[in-house]
Amino acid sequence: MICRLLTEQLIDKAKKGMRSDSFLYGYIAAFAAGIALYFGLKTEPPLVIAASVCSVSGLLWGLIRQNKVAHFVLGVVTCVVLGLTVAGIRAHQVAAPVLPKILRDTVVEGRVVSAVGAPDRQQVILKDVRIRGIPVSETPFYVRLNADFEYPVLSVGDRIRVTAFLAPPGLPAAPGSYDFARRIWFERIGATGRIGQVQSVVSAESHSLRAHIEDLRRFVSERLQTVLSYEQAQVAVPLVIGDQKVVSEEMYDLFRFSGITHMLSVSGFHFGLVAGGVFFLIRFLLAFFPWINGWLNTKKVAVVVALAAGFGYLILSGAQIPAVRAFVMLALAFGAVFWDRNPFSTRFAAVAAAVMLVVRPELILNIGFQLSFMAVFALVTLFPPLYRRFRSAGGFWGRIRDMVVALILVDVLATIATLPLTVYHFNQIALYGLLGNLATTFLFSVIIMPLLMIALLLMPIGGDTFFITMAGYGIDVVIGICRFICDLPGALFGVPSFGMTALIIMIVGLFLIFSGGLRVFAGLVIVGIGVVAACLTPRPIALAALKLSSVFPTDFAASGILGIRTAEGGLTVLVPRVLEYPMTAAVWLQQDGQFPTYLMPADVDRLPDQIHAGSVRLATDIAACRGADVSFVPFAEQGQACTGVLVTAEALEKEGTHAFYKTESGFRIETARESVGRRLWHP
Repeated sequence: MICRLLTEQLIDKAKKGMRSDSFLYGYIAAFAAGIALYFGLKTEPPLVIAASVCSVSGLLWGLIRQNKVAHFVLGVVTCVVLGLTVAGIRAHQVAAPVLPKILRDTVVEGRVVSAVGAPDRQQVILKDVRIRGIPVSETPFYVRLNADFEYPVLSVGDRIRVTAFLAPPGLPAAPGSYDFARRIWFERIGATGRIGQVQSVVSAESHSLRAHIEDLRRFVSERLQTVLSYEQAQVAVPLVIGDQKVVSEEMYDLFRFSGITHMLSVSGFHFGLVAGGVFFLIRFLLAFFPWINGWLNTKKVAVVVALAAGFGYLILSGAQIPAVRAFVMLALAFGAVFWDRNPFSTRFAAVAAAVMLVVRPELILNIGFQLSFMAVFALVTLFPPLYRRFRSAGGFWGRIRDMVVALILVDVLATIATLPLTVYHFNQIALYGLLGNLATTFLFSVIIMPLLMIALLLMPIGGDTFFITMAGYGIDVVIGICRFICDLPGALFGVPSFGMTALIIMIVGLFLIFSGGLRVFAGLVIVGIGVVAACLTPRPIALAALKLSSVFPTDFAASGILGIRTAEGGLTVLVPRVLEYPMTAAVWLQQDGQFPTYLMPADVDRLPDQIHAGSVRLATDIAACRGADVSFVPFAEQGQACTGVLVTAEALEKEGTHAFYKTESGFRIETARESVGRRLWHP
């Protein structure tokens, strides 16, 4: 009722010309802010109260029309509470059981619904799961398993029985870091783990549409990996079917240091190439038949065919969240073209964002969604005036110059608009990212993607080898460019993590810049304030975590991970040799602005008995805890002779990583549990 009332009000006011675009943008921004507020809370909000407040404020908004200020304020309040309510309903709608505890060497049986990756590095998602020792009522709806060894090729519908290490979605690796549990909650995955041994595979011939699609994706992947070299296939397979499991760490780092990692995931760029190419190709071919134009609108025909091609590409790419988001955006843009509307406008971009957030409010946390819409808003607001300013007078060489100018403007604007988000999420700045995009965009747009699409169409009938091979040559050039950029000095440098407040300040400043006029100067000042706030963000003097899957679950010196701030200001992570190099340590280093080497060997058998983090003394063994400021002990009663603060193994297990911050009076402790609160995905 409230949604319908909001929609009717917006349409009525728009038709009568009584509401400016600013009002519309304000309401959409308020709706998005309400969704963000829901995910930012530490406890679950009472949805009944939220819905009641939304109803009352929405009713008042519809009744109070004379006072425009009060009308707008009530509209903003209604949209904020509506966003919070919609996000809460969605979170409860996808609720599914979560594995109650860690299981080692347990037996897992289930039906395969997805299997992706290279033969020696696969990821499997199971449904209809049975787990030894877990009641049906507590069994997760989906289970995701990884394997780093080669095992039988699986198809959708197969039932497998394996021994595996299983764990419920854990807390973030550090306070404020990426919350993996929140993401997979909306995918209804209640446990993740690693396959130890495959006991049995019962092949089941499935005639479902999904099974046929997965078979097609596997056929395409195998065909590309057969024709292309190992390096070439690591780029081609993600471009065509969206499977990043075939990409090695080395190849990913090459693209990351070059600032073009977005090329390895199916996004708006790829959908634009596929659907846009089909659109212009159809219009070009139909132009040879003038008699068709007399009774058929060729532009609308091209739109329909291009959308069909885009939908086919979506299905082939696995319909992952970034791809679905990109296709929805593409469909809305082509819908605007079909109905003779302008798809390149801030109104269109804002409405498209609102539509997607209504259906999937969790998208506001999706990095691809954030980056895409920041880039879109920058392009639709700043590209037209800047392009008109630098556009040439005409002629052949003038058109060539215009293409180069347009390419540079697109890359520059997209880079600037997404820079705060990129730094916030990835703690890095690719100094030569603009060079990497300029040097490779043409190759991807004109050579690699068109050749791969032609090869894809020819695969059922043969004749695709030539086109795949030629695309491989183009990929070799791209890899060579990436290696050249990576060898340049300062190709990538890290930035320590900063708070959400600083990020919001910078984004507000960017939107003021996008709006133009005198607001540009205010936006620049606000962005500067956000940068200063980011630089002033305190960094922990020490971090501590317990490796729960280790063979010493209560001995911190043998199973703990400790990060210490050195006198030079950097973070050093100490890991016992038995733990190898856990991902937790890599996250700590990345958040500190460093680039971890994932294969770095641990260099100690046990952590030192006592370590100094600045003026704070940390004891990792009970025998050395006297006189320490913080002591890590198995149980509280065993640390009665210790001085200072006791951190038990139970606390590390339940509260997650502990971060220690220096204060005037000593230090304070922040845990991963405190940073996420008590939510549905972290009960």
